Formats: sequence, structure tokens, C-alpha cells
Amino acid sequence: MPFDMPLDGGPAPRLGDLDSPDYRAYLIEKHGVEHHPALHCHTLGVKIFSSLDEALLYAHHLESVSRRRPPVPPAEP
Repeated sequence: MPFDMPLDGGPAPRLGDLDSPDYRAYLIEKHGVEHHPALHCHTLGVKIFSSLDEALLYAHHLESVSRRRPPVPPAEP
């Protein structure tokens, strides 16, 4: 997981900070951001973005929205 504490005792990754390489890598992996060099674009699902920064900003928005939702309780059997 990209947000584990560093083993070398360095600073912790900044969750939610788009300037953090660890957070950017987390967003790319979690949300499946893909680069398409022939088309000069990035995609996240069916959305197309002209730059990686735009795609990451959208993924960051999705991440922020999902954190604001209260957890769903498990269904009763």
C-alpha cells in the first residue's frame, strides 16, 4: 500500500496531496488511469483527459467524495 509509513523513518506520504508522488501513484493504480500515446490522452474509465494532471484531478475528486460518504453497514443475514 503506498501510504504505509516509510521503513527508513522518512516523512510519511501526504494522503490527499496531488503534489505527492506516492498519492499520484495511488490514484493511478486505484482508479486505473491509463495513458494512450497514439491518441495523446489519458483515460479513467470511459472519461478522456488531455493530460495526466486532469485525470488525476478527477481521480482525486472521486477519492474525496468516497471519503465523505458514511460507511455502509453490513446487510443483516
